[in-house]
Amino acid sequence: MTKYFLLFAIALVSCKKTAHKLNLAAYLSENAALEQGDILVFAAKAIDPELYPQGTGNIKPTVYFHAENNADDFKYFELKDKEEPYDYKSYKPINKYPIVIEPLFNGEVSSFSIPTENNEKFIVITYKSSDKLYVSSPIKLETNKIEKATEDLLTITTSNNTATFTWEDKTAQSNTTYLQLINDSTGTLISGTYTQDKTFTTADFSNVTDRFMETNLALNPNSKYYISVIGISENNWANMLVSKVFYTH
Repeated sequence: MTKYFLLFAIALVSCKKTAHKLNLAAYLSENAALEQGDILVFAAKAIDPELYPQGTGNIKPTVYFHAENNADDFKYFELKDKEEPYDYKSYKPINKYPIVIEPLFNGEVSSFSIPTENNEKFIVITYKSSDKLYVSSPIKLETNKIEKATEDLLTITTSNNTATFTWEDKTAQSNTTYLQLINDSTGTLISGTYTQDKTFTTADFSNVTDRFMETNLALNPNSKYYISVIGISENNWANMLVSKVFYTH
């Protein structure tokens, strides 16, 4: 997600499926016999310019999410010219380009870019895994780019095998939740947590509202780690990113 996040991207995997014409409500009805699960997801624009060699003038929104093992049959729906994000009958399937999944953090995070006009709209993504249908909450694609905060806004205190992170959010947009992604020096994601507070301690999950991945986080002594904190709006659009290297003792 920063240069730390994205150094570990690996080869693209195409997930192109047969075109379908059902709107989102009809698609959910057609698959009503399947157990349904949620997708932890957010989208952003211009997380890191290294991903966009075409230049910052043509940066596409990118969706980031956690996909279960053996995930397939990815679908993408758009809601145009409406501000009713849960009007699923009005979400139309987009089949004009394939969904190309890029695994990050050794596969713990999945992403794909959206070739789209530079206008705001709601989208929903779905996929299937192990006879279960996963559906995201509505994501509002916006026009503003993510704001990369300076490292001094993120304070890190380490003690034994734990670390406490505290940050400031000086973005103009309203962020309602914060995602903390911690990876080690090999690029492996070892923790992904959500808080509404602007603080998180690795050994304390009392203020964690959700987890991007299941983990009992224990940091190794004398080791190097990377932390990325992402500020996300109630519509799952990321507005803030601050990242930093830290070391345990």
